[in-house]
Amino acid sequence: MTHNLNKLSEPKIFISYAWTTVAHQQWVVELATRLMHSGIEVRLDLWDLKEGHDIYAFMESMVTSKDIDKVLIICDSGYKKKADNREGGVGTETQIITPEIYTDVKQEKFIPIVSERDEKGEHFIPQYMASRMYIDLSSEDSYEENLEKLIRNIFEVPLFKKPALGKPPQHLIEEGNAPLFQTAIVLRKMQTAADKHPKRLKHLWNEFSDAFMESLSMLTIEDIKDNTLIHEEVINRIDQSIPLRNDYVAAIELLCMNEVLEADNAVEFFEKLYAFTEFQGSGSYYESQFDQYKFLITELYLLTATIMTRHKMYDELTQFINGEYFVESKFKSEPLDFTRFRFHLQSLEYRNQALKLQRLSLHADLLVQRSPEKLKKDMLETDILLYFISKIHEAGKEEFYPRIWFPTTYIYNRENPIKTISKLKSKAHFENVKILFNVESVDEFKRRIQDFKGDRGYSYGIDSIPSISNYIKSEDICTIP
Repeated sequence: MTHNLNKLSEPKIFISYAWTTVAHQQWVVELATRLMHSGIEVRLDLWDLKEGHDIYAFMESMVTSKDIDKVLIICDSGYKKKADNREGGVGTETQIITPEIYTDVKQEKFIPIVSERDEKGEHFIPQYMASRMYIDLSSEDSYEENLEKLIRNIFEVPLFKKPALGKPPQHLIEEGNAPLFQTAIVLRKMQTAADKHPKRLKHLWNEFSDAFMESLSMLTIEDIKDNTLIHEEVINRIDQSIPLRNDYVAAIELLCMNEVLEADNAVEFFEKLYAFTEFQGSGSYYESQFDQYKFLITELYLLTATIMTRHKMYDELTQFINGEYFVESKFKSEPLDFTRFRFHLQSLEYRNQALKLQRLSLHADLLVQRSPEKLKKDMLETDILLYFISKIHEAGKEEFYPRIWFPTTYIYNRENPIKTISKLKSKAHFENVKILFNVESVDEFKRRIQDFKGDRGYSYGIDSIPSISNYIKSEDICTIP
């Protein structure tokens, strides 16, 4: 043991025991010897009490002296009997020790050492200290392990040291007075289950989904007196939704990492979310009153697709974006496709104009600023990927209003490649991802993209939305294994 690392460099202890048998005395001497060899100064009557010494004074000085750091009380059947009945030297010691124990504020000086147990396995700790934690040296099997624990206790170097108090997490400081959402509690259950019982994650996802829907009510905007100020309320609610968004991202990541995310569950989740984009009561309302929900839903959809793509869950992603969404709506009876989860936010456009911010898109700005750092680059790519997928799905269809996912954040991704597209040079990659584009062959895919042109994009923007040809040429597709 390295003394210069210890709080007590030269600890001194006293061993109190009963002269029960010669064998027990020898056991005590062997313990004292082991402690001496470990750098601990041991005071023992057999070593330190000489003829002519006052026995009572010796005992009292050992128990009450400030020079003695610890008092080890060796608990066998003989010690318990004499201590409880106040018999002999042990009885005298007990009378001295008892008041010291009750005034030992730190409760560190007096340590019961169990040296013997009865046939039922019960220890022999005296009544006056029965509630104290003890160290068990009664078994040969655990003797060495527990002796190490005792030595650490004496030197005040515990095996498990309490860490220094840190600072509050930065995200809590930033969130300030953000509401506490029930999803945080369910997420902790999911994180625990992921380590021990990953099969429970499917059940816990249902609980998380319910908690999420309940928590959304905290973002409602009510009592609108001035329509021109709705944008302020929308921004406030969007800010307040960050912890809820973070819980959702963490939950989806857990499901993906444990390979238990099912596309049907994700579809059902967004079907329920859609109801928050519409007025559910009676009376008058403003359309912008629900923009905080529309923003969050677009963000969550984009992040869900991003996480699925990162984990190469192409089958689940295909079901997620190709599935029909049977939403609870007052105004829409037909099922929706995934492009309907990208919303136009009137309140943010009004804010941009009213405050003369001169931004191309506050919606895009907020999505990028809020994005979890580890997902930001992939999210920008996925936004454009969803646009490409929707364009390819609509290729050849004569729709008056084509169903296109508008890539809100394309202005932030002018230079970076879209990996899922750029890697289409590889036949193996094409075979993995062709399901996303709803094609069976390379030729079919090439036909779908041959007339592909980028759309105009933002009205006052310089750049159009990029085309697939910005990332790969048709003739390069599937040219390598």
